[in-house]
Amino acid sequence: MAKSSYPVPLMLPSLSGLFSLTKLDLRHCSLGEGVIPNDIGNLCSLKALYLSKNSFVTLPASIDGLFNLEELELEDCKSLKSLPQLPPNIKRVNVNGCTSLVTLLGALKLCKSEYTLIDCVDSLKLPGNNGLAFSMLQEYLEAVSGPLKDFSIVVPGSEIPKWFMYQNEGSSIAVTRPSYLYNIDKVVGYAICCVFHLPKHSTRMKKLWPGHQLDCQMIGSHNRPTYYISFKEKFGQAVSESDHLWLLYLSRQQCYDSRWHFDSNHIELSFTSTWSPGLDVKRCGFHPVYMGEVEEFDQTANRWSRFNAYNLNEFNRDFVGSNLELATTSKRSLAEYVGAAEASESGCCDDHDEEPRPKRFRQLDGRHSPGGIIVAEFCL
Repeated sequence: MAKSSYPVPLMLPSLSGLFSLTKLDLRHCSLGEGVIPNDIGNLCSLKALYLSKNSFVTLPASIDGLFNLEELELEDCKSLKSLPQLPPNIKRVNVNGCTSLVTLLGALKLCKSEYTLIDCVDSLKLPGNNGLAFSMLQEYLEAVSGPLKDFSIVVPGSEIPKWFMYQNEGSSIAVTRPSYLYNIDKVVGYAICCVFHLPKHSTRMKKLWPGHQLDCQMIGSHNRPTYYISFKEKFGQAVSESDHLWLLYLSRQQCYDSRWHFDSNHIELSFTSTWSPGLDVKRCGFHPVYMGEVEEFDQTANRWSRFNAYNLNEFNRDFVGSNLELATTSKRSLAEYVGAAEASESGCCDDHDEEPRPKRFRQLDGRHSPGGIIVAEFCL
């Protein structure tokens, strides 16, 4: 019987009792909002869930109860706007072509997996800056406590952040005697990224699998593993001028196990795409990641609070694994103050306003700046 061009929406029955089910494939079933029952979280043996090409807007929050789920496929779910908190052992999330997706934040707060990959190719409503990728990396690092960490994410984006320590135009980067070697013991891992572009009508070589693959490898001794991303041929070309950012994070232990020696005097990374000759890597880079303790003073509550922070943004890029002290005058974050300052044309206060209050980072061991104090002032 010929397949109808207007599929009848599927109404799912209760899924309770399917305790031995390991794979559930509901692709292209016209599943609308609210159709997936909440008791999907009771599928305690489920390892793979395929929900591509459906029309729901959200997933049930109970999905976080799928403790054995490793793979979640949501390709071409054009109405999907956000993800709930995902279960702790998730390894691969595919949201390629989810054109209504506006955020991923919060999805990895429960994650405990040593390896997690998120593909968001052509999810063009996601923020077009690089903040999302690094926010998701931060979320992953805060959630996963073990020494082995391997995180990868692909999102729309066209720039490597200026605070990235090492970066270069083109598809490779080489660094001799990197400056972080003197403090190598405080490095917890390495963030590696590239910006790539796939022309609208790129040609490809004949191959068994009709898709694209982008490899990242460390040049040097043989038998080192290659890290890669791959996606179907139709993705990456939705908008003729669309760039994407691939961010890869490897913990020090993962680098050691993979024989990726970032502690050597010469480091060279290369991005290649043998299968997709039209794929162009515009720029690439890597950044040593440190974790330090930050003390924040909340004047409203008149107390200090401590938390761990990674050098994954503009404001703490300069600390090198040492303790930091952040003095603030309210619960507002430093980023909020910066945003307020940037919103002002002059960047300073009117005469009748109270004096700007300094926010300072102080490296407690005082080794990395004169007097150990970096002061940044913003108008409130």
